[in-house]
Amino acid sequence: KRRAISSLYDTINKRIIIFGGEDALFPINQSLAVNLPATGIFYYQELALMVNNAVRDAQVSVYDSANQRMISAFGYGRIYNPALPEDTGYHLNEIWGLSVGDNSLRHISPYMSPLARELPSVVYDSLNNRLVAFGGLSYNQGDTLNDTWALSLNSATNSTWTRLSPGGTLPVKRWGASAIYDPVNQRMLIFGGKALGDLSTHYSDVWELSLTSGSETWTNRTPGSGGPSTGR
Repeated sequence: KRRAISSLYDTINKRIIIFGGEDALFPINQSLAVNLPATGIFYYQELALMVNNAVRDAQVSVYDSANQRMISAFGYGRIYNPALPEDTGYHLNEIWGLSVGDNSLRHISPYMSPLARELPSVVYDSLNNRLVAFGGLSYNQGDTLNDTWALSLNSATNSTWTRLSPGGTLPVKRWGASAIYDPVNQRMLIFGGKALGDLSTHYSDVWELSLTSGSETWTNRTPGSGGPSTGR
């Protein structure tokens, strides 16, 4: 049992890959696959442990189809020690790649990283072969964020972060907003999220980030009425 995992569907091997998360007490450094045969019983398969034993939850993951790997970024981590209080930890800006071919796990060390954070909104921009990240919660900053970054994924071993400067009006700072990639219209769409603090403001707005490389632009796409509530 765990929460705050990241997961995706591996189209090549017909399975769900689960990364990290938290059990009843502590974050986890385990990767699992749920194999989904067309007939018969679904079954689990343990894939890999984080090689530095840095357990984590609240990370985000995308599928890098060009290099056939799961990219996991950011999160909330801690070196496992039952003697420490449950909330003793730190935000991360690490990047890991899990190959769906041989289940190997590689630490990716890009040049120049964004602030460490948990639960930013991320998508895989397949046209430009990059991970795009927005916002998140950063203890280093002591606040939520509304910056936008892109991680190039053109190489299986070398990647580069670039801070984007989109045009338009930025969404307000938030963390935990859901995000999808629209490949037909080459854009990232985010919905919801929350401000700082467990009982603080929750959002129900919709924003679009056009992903034309070099001319990214934020646009508020919130429908006029009838949307979901801002409850938790």
